[in-house]
Amino acid sequence: MKVKPQANQQPDLKQDRDILHTTKSGNARDVIKEPLSLVSSQSADEDDDFVVVNHSDIQISQRIDQVYSHLSKQLKEQHEKCIMYSRRFSHLGNITETMKFEKMAEGCKKNMEILELSQAQGWDPPKYFFEERTYNTTRMFPELSSTEMVVTIVRGMNLPAPRGLSAQHLNSFVKFEFPYPNAV
Repeated sequence: MKVKPQANQQPDLKQDRDILHTTKSGNARDVIKEPLSLVSSQSADEDDDFVVVNHSDIQISQRIDQVYSHLSKQLKEQHEKCIMYSRRFSHLGNITETMKFEKMAEGCKKNMEILELSQAQGWDPPKYFFEERTYNTTRMFPELSSTEMVVTIVRGMNLPAPRGLSAQHLNSFVKFEFPYPNAV
């Protein structure tokens, strides 16, 4: 039952205002005992926003499966990155960062287990959010020893070509001198 918003159109305006004031203040009122001026009858067209649904008509949405697969993929990628960064910082000897990424990897593993459990039970996906973080890391090549170095040449400009060769057919090499500290 709805209380009429047009209470001031009724002849007993004072009584209607008292009842509305009492209900708005939080006191319980029995609507059945109220005068008919406050209670409006609902017509069929006012009831259009309600739909009756049978339990057998409800199907699991394909969207839920998509959400589960997307979350699972994201968690696996995040777990792999955490393991990779943990190994990288471990190789560099940074223990605090290594431990931080190992804890993050454990958290990812736990979240993957929770996700698999809720999917197996047929529940809706757990609440989730996406967060983007930026970490400063050192680019390293673990296959190189500590006495080796990788040099990347991005572009060679104004390289003179010897006679008889065009600039497109030029094979060049780079000599890189790195001053090694002497113990003098």
